[in-house]
Amino acid sequence: MLGMKSVRPVYLRNIQPDSGSTRPKHLMRRINIYATSAIKRTEERLRGGTSRLRILGVNLLASTALSVAPQMFVPLWSADQAVAAPLDQWWNGTNTTGGGGIDGGTGTWNVQAGTTNWTDSSGVSAQAWAQGSNAYFAGDSGLVTLSGATSPLAAGLIFQTDAYTITGGTITLVAPSVGVAPSITAGTGVTATISSVLAGTDGLKTSGLGTIVLTGANSLSGNLLVDSGTLGVSGSGTLNVAAMDVGSSDSATLAISGGGSVTTTGLTYVGNGSEAV
Repeated sequence: MLGMKSVRPVYLRNIQPDSGSTRPKHLMRRINIYATSAIKRTEERLRGGTSRLRILGVNLLASTALSVAPQMFVPLWSADQAVAAPLDQWWNGTNTTGGGGIDGGTGTWNVQAGTTNWTDSSGVSAQAWAQGSNAYFAGDSGLVTLSGATSPLAAGLIFQTDAYTITGGTITLVAPSVGVAPSITAGTGVTATISSVLAGTDGLKTSGLGTIVLTGANSLSGNLLVDSGTLGVSGSGTLNVAAMDVGSSDSATLAISGGGSVTTTGLTYVGNGSEAV
């Protein structure tokens, strides 16, 4: 329907059947609500402490003709669905069965094949990569090689062990929630190198007290925030962002070296030897 935004199906109560219908008045019906700007919403607390949302003047579409009683209540969560938080998954190298703690180390990250070399924080389960998760790299360091036609989508890359390198293919960074940038974090004393291409339109925030080095020809867009730690762009590494902010933390450093470049608002910073911005 033009001009209307579809909202997920919800359960309504106090729905009255039209004349001629044989459906009982108490029957719960699952229908679609198409919300328009004419919908008036007021939050009301009902007896028993249940918070619900009153919706008046909605347009209803259903498989059978229904009319809505003057006071119709819909659960609050059904009209404004919360965005689920990203999963946290730990890289497990060549371990595809779990059960032995977090091994980490060298291995192939293949989303298309559904390889179960990811695990939980205790290292018990064996998981395939779930698109949009946070990727933790711990255990032994190693070379993580992207493979397969499907690029991983990640809300965050978190390096807890020194000397990891991610290479090959493209990682698309996605916002974990509305208005929050995807992030890359390196712990204290940790240096992580990413030569894979970083893509995405939600910007990037880097943090932690370690060093993140980008050496790929990255295509991500949006704003760049170096909140803490060092973000290095070196070799053939490039970044092209709408705006750039190196935070007020004493540790926040953007280091451009060895021909790496960062372009923002029409200005290009090119590293020559070792240069910090």
